[in-house]
Amino acid sequence: MDNIIDFISLKKKKQEEQMLKLFRKANSFQNREQIDKLVDDKKLTVEDHKNFLAFLGFLNEKGIEPTGLFKSVLKMSKHRFEQQYAVNWHAVVEYCMIFLAILKEKDQRQYDLFLSER
Repeated sequence: MDNIIDFISLKKKKQEEQMLKLFRKANSFQNREQIDKLVDDKKLTVEDHKNFLAFLGFLNEKGIEPTGLFKSVLKMSKHRFEQQYAVNWHAVVEYCMIFLAILKEKDQRQYDLFLSER
């Protein structure tokens, strides 16, 4: 049983490393295939949904439009993003992946449209 748990945690860590590597580059929109693969591999939990909703509430309080923020995290370098938004880049990357996974599952057309806008 420990081997299964180790495998799951190693797989999750590997996916997170791939995600961070992709997002660290400015203009990640150019890597659509990699984004699609990471989104397809993302397994959402109830906890992900709860945290995402709380994050949307935080953005609302700060007056930040979520889709603009998620587009920016895909477009900008880590340093420039954090300078402009004063939010944790790593956390926004995680929430962006949750956003993309939900969007792809619920509305493929909107997902495609989001990733086609630059």
